[in-house]
Amino acid sequence: GQRGIPVLSVNTGAVVLSWTDSASNGSYRVRRATGPTPADFSNATCWVVQGTTSTDPAPPDNGISYEYLVEASSFCP
Repeated sequence: GQRGIPVLSVNTGAVVLSWTDSASNGSYRVRRATGPTPADFSNATCWVVQGTTSTDPAPPDNGISYEYLVEASSFCP
């Protein structure tokens, strides 16, 4: 699917992503991984949202870096 370039903001432990709408149905798959490679994202945490904003449902632990990928899709693999 088409990929959005997310904008990341962190507020008091909450990670909020927002992106430009590129899906005709407004449904997006958001994935979080510990690295940027396709292999990292194949086992990534995944959730589906409607709209162009999402808050990470399980905020990451302090000190761990995460990569996010947003794709126009209505399901997680």
